[in-house]
Amino acid sequence: MEEQEPVDWNLLQHNPQAFFGLPISFDRKDLKRAYNVWLKRFKPEQYPTEFQRIRAAYELLESQLRFQRNQELPPEDSIRPTLSDTDPVSLPDNSGHSQEKQSPVEPVAFVRELLARKDREGAVLELSQKEQKTSFEYYALAVLSDFTQSCAEEDSTGFVDWILAGLETHRGDPSLLQLLRAYLREASMNKRDMKRILERIVTIFPNDWFYYLSEPLWLRFVHEVDWSTFVETLQQCDRMIRDPRQYGRLAFKTRLLRAALFRAPDDWCKETLDELEENSQSMNSSLLPEFEIVAGLLTLKQRAERFLSKGPMSQRIFDSMRSYCEDSEEVWQKKIIASQAILAANPSAVLSEFQYTDIEAKDLVLPWIIVSSEVREQLGFVDESSESPQAYGNATISLLQEIDRSFAYSKITSNQRHKSLKTIGTAALSFLGVMLPGTILTMWLSSGINVRTAGASMILGTVVLLVSLLLSIGAVVWAFRNPIRRIEALYAQRLSKLLEEHYRDKGRAMVSRMLAATHLSFHDLLQVAFQCIHQQELAFGVSRVVPQYMRQDVGLWIYATAVRFQR
Repeated sequence: MEEQEPVDWNLLQHNPQAFFGLPISFDRKDLKRAYNVWLKRFKPEQYPTEFQRIRAAYELLESQLRFQRNQELPPEDSIRPTLSDTDPVSLPDNSGHSQEKQSPVEPVAFVRELLARKDREGAVLELSQKEQKTSFEYYALAVLSDFTQSCAEEDSTGFVDWILAGLETHRGDPSLLQLLRAYLREASMNKRDMKRILERIVTIFPNDWFYYLSEPLWLRFVHEVDWSTFVETLQQCDRMIRDPRQYGRLAFKTRLLRAALFRAPDDWCKETLDELEENSQSMNSSLLPEFEIVAGLLTLKQRAERFLSKGPMSQRIFDSMRSYCEDSEEVWQKKIIASQAILAANPSAVLSEFQYTDIEAKDLVLPWIIVSSEVREQLGFVDESSESPQAYGNATISLLQEIDRSFAYSKITSNQRHKSLKTIGTAALSFLGVMLPGTILTMWLSSGINVRTAGASMILGTVVLLVSLLLSIGAVVWAFRNPIRRIEALYAQRLSKLLEEHYRDKGRAMVSRMLAATHLSFHDLLQVAFQCIHQQELAFGVSRVVPQYMRQDVGLWIYATAVRFQR
């Protein structure tokens, strides 16, 4: 997309799907791909206002995708489309009488004109007394109420009440639906109002739509009230739902579990996770990544004490993932970026805390890796190099050869040589012990024989000697089969231990330096390393096993993710 191409911001507001150039049936990958294109043009640090508008539209489409709401309206009989340019609007005049204003109607100008009236209360009264109001008139009443309601009138009809009243009449109006979600996400309100609004929404939408509309408020409600009030309100609303469909409920419970994870009791978290798992087949495919992240975070929470004991880098990862659950997206994204910068600047600390043999840590940091990758994509982090991972093949070969050269082979043979010589000496003595009787017997049979019988005696002696030789070889092999196997096992064990020590002490640091220099992803570097070993196997020594160690190295995995944030 060229920079000179004009941007239709009006299209972004009214038809974000068309703004992003998405097909009718788009999926999460399509949305992320289109979003990243715009991020490359409007980077958040250079265009903060434009970025926020694009981000808000992305979040709207992402929510619709999670709840499968992009192609569906509430299943009610009284569905009315949003106000068009030809809908009649009753505009009160200064005398208090209303006049019907026909097309064209410009919504913003209409509200401004009402606000410019000296008698705003009269305008509100005039509109509120109409028996049949359009969806936009409810919106106008909501806006006017903010300018006419006094602080003392706590029980008077406010902004959200007019929006909800409009939805009672126009349940399928997309503008009112979006406006309600935006209000519930951003408006300040006390605990009592939160509970009241949630209970009213469920009376208007006692179906799967309730979860989509009320989700922004639930994500705030769970952190504002005590846990018993939250659970009681949630159960009360759930009992009022009369809808066999599950995907809205599953999308809501997935996001709610994430928000409540570090505050809720483990029993509630486990029960909710089990419910999601049981209905995973009905789950929207766009929910699966978040479901896997939440499941991993629950495990991280349960093993938090052991994880945090690793050190300060583990503490940063844990705090960032808790922020991912509890804070706004802007806050937790900034926290992840700051943590990645610290991880990238301290490779030795990362590798020290996360040993490559720590299999448990790999499961615990998996959510961190997934969320970090998504943040990197959403904020437009792109690699400057256009080269494919295979272009780093020569650098990878040099790395493996350097690991080979730095390995001290003499360490393997010092103790092993002593054990091998001892075993060989014992085997030789045993061999002679079996062969000696056969040799003596052969010599005795051959002694004192005349020429006439020499031929038969020599043949007999030779046969006895050969049989003794075969028996001695078999006896030695049978007697020393277990010691030989133990020697081979000890040799392999010793070699494996030395290789692991070498990889831990030197190899990991060498690989981390290459990651910092190339910014390759961990998966790409691992793939290139395996290809190099396969194609030039004879060119490497002990470094042939390095990719196998890398594959289970959680410390390198974390570091590789961090350094990719540096571009």
